Amino acid sequence: MKMLKLPLILSFLTLTLAPAALAQNKQRRPRQRPPPEVSAESSVQAAPVARSRTHSSSVGVGMVTWHETVELQQAGNTAKMYAQLKAVTFSFDFNQLRPLSRWHWSYGIDLGVGTLKGKGTSPITDQFNDQPFLMATARWGLVFRASPAARAGFFIPASYRQIQWAYDSSSTTKAGDAQLSAGIGGVFQLRFTPRTSFQTTLLHQHMWSANIWGAALNFEL
Repeated sequence: MKMLKLPLILSFLTLTLAPAALAQNKQRRPRQRPPPEVSAESSVQAAPVARSRTHSSSVGVGMVTWHETVELQQAGNTAKMYAQLKAVTFSFDFNQLRPLSRWHWSYGIDLGVGTLKGKGTSPITDQFNDQPFLMATARWGLVFRASPAARAGFFIPASYRQIQWAYDSSSTTKAGDAQLSAGIGGVFQLRFTPRTSFQTTLLHQHMWSANIWGAALNFEL
């Protein structure tokens, strides 16, 4: 009988004390805190926003050349003189850029120093050899960016020139000596380094009845 009571007592103690021990063990076990949540906004640093340029400027040096027909008068006679003009030019350009468009406004100033050659036809045979002249031009135009390296556009120039006509005969004069002229022209620019470009222009000056070709090397500031 005593042998039967002993297993019963052990079973009773096991069923009674085991749940209490498990509960006490859970209370002693430290709670593990979950890792802090990291939001996507805080884990990724905001990339700096690149500001688009609103303008650019450049300086250039180049040359222009054209032919012009001059009407001479002497003692009631008239004759034509075919003159060739060429000049070295120095320019400044300001471009008003539009970040969301390939078109932009362009403004420029050209200063030129050059020479004139020409010879009159019979009966007025006055001749000019390297006659110096000065010229200034203001330009306004619209330019299209065809690619990162190429641009093309058109512009309206207004020009002033000062020529001291030194005729062989004191009685020779020039008919309609227009110092001011305006016209229209086109420009093509090719960039071969980030700050250097080559451009060529072709324009017509209405008052001078002249087609002027020019080329220049520009350096962006």
